[in-house]
Amino acid sequence: MKKYHYVFGMLLSMSITLSSCLGEGSSEVSLYDDAVITSFTLGTLTQYKPGTDEVVTTFSGSTYPMSIDQLNGRIFNRTPLPVGTRINDVLCTIGTLNNGAVALQNLTDEYFNWHNSSVGVDFSKDSTRTFRIFASDASCYRDYKVKITVASSEGTNFSWGDPVADTTLLKGFSDMRLVAISGKRMLALCGDGSQTVVRTSSDNGTTWNDPSTAPALADSAWASAVVKDSTLYLLSNGLIYSTKNGEEWNSTTAAPELKQLVATSTGELFALCKDNTLQASADNGLSWTPQIFEEGLSADSAKTLLNMKDIASTTFNYPASYHADYVLMVGNNGNNTVVWRKIAHYDPIKATDTWSNIPQEGINKFRLPVRHHLSLVHFDDTVLAFADGTSAFQTTDQGITWKNNSTYALPLGEPIRCVAVDGDGRLMAISQGGKVYRGIKY
Repeated sequence: MKKYHYVFGMLLSMSITLSSCLGEGSSEVSLYDDAVITSFTLGTLTQYKPGTDEVVTTFSGSTYPMSIDQLNGRIFNRTPLPVGTRINDVLCTIGTLNNGAVALQNLTDEYFNWHNSSVGVDFSKDSTRTFRIFASDASCYRDYKVKITVASSEGTNFSWGDPVADTTLLKGFSDMRLVAISGKRMLALCGDGSQTVVRTSSDNGTTWNDPSTAPALADSAWASAVVKDSTLYLLSNGLIYSTKNGEEWNSTTAAPELKQLVATSTGELFALCKDNTLQASADNGLSWTPQIFEEGLSADSAKTLLNMKDIASTTFNYPASYHADYVLMVGNNGNNTVVWRKIAHYDPIKATDTWSNIPQEGINKFRLPVRHHLSLVHFDDTVLAFADGTSAFQTTDQGITWKNNSTYALPLGEPIRCVAVDGDGRLMAISQGGKVYRGIKY
């Protein structure tokens, strides 16, 4: 049963309000005895790093729908807002049946004031706020208890939200690599079949620019994009380029035998050579040293396995050893996926650290299928592999076994060209149509 409260004290104020809205030419107005809130939408919200005033991001509250329990007069969000979201000044757009009027109870007393959608509401000092909807004929009202929940810590649930950007600057490229460098700055390296163009973002992918100072880059340069010390490095036309912001670039002559930069660790750049050998540089590309492989793997076998395409890599702290990175590199030889790993010590850099091949053929039941447009990311203490299509494969044992994980399945509708982790540790994806998606944990 609907619970309505009949009022008399509001009749005068309501009638005055209604009459003031009638122009001289108005002859009649229809009034109704319905007191129902039909929709409740949150405006733009700001997320802060917990315990600080450092802004993480702003986002549309409409991506967190508010549920309305008409039977019990409750309005609430089923999915908590992200950790650190402030709810002390929330804009609320409220829909009503037949133009009912909405008032909000004060925090300090029992009185109500008319709600204004352009004035923020403080939900931080009380578990609920009471909104009162008056029928347009002022015959009755109904109260709704509104509660907004913010996650106290990041949960285990994950979803891709609506696009945070949709731009022609990122649309229609056949190849793309997305990287995060310093702060909230991200770069997209986009290959169109004849060249690689650079796109920059300074707000974790929400807005994008076309920097006029970017160098002319070869079509294959996007595939060499790697990040070390918050700096992007890539190989193009015999030069190694570097930038910290996508606008100011430095270059140095590359060793002639280099074919592609493929990975980094805290102390080194790694490059694949034209003869399918692997070399490392501890001085940001000025000099290069041949790499050593695990015992039992011959030089010829290593070259065969390094004859790869669709190469992607990720690097993360190796938990079993102090001052060491776990470098994971994945590619394919056309028929099979090839997975390499190196435990790279960086205090000091150990030239004897070896590369090992992790078998992915018949002996491995849970192997990673051959992937094109591959992106490899370290996220939530695991490694995820994204590629064409919508599926995501996850390894929880550092590249040995891979299993399809539907939790991270990509948005449907169009191919995804690249995935990366932004400066705040969230997954970001760019589609072939130029849409930018951000993953949400709750």
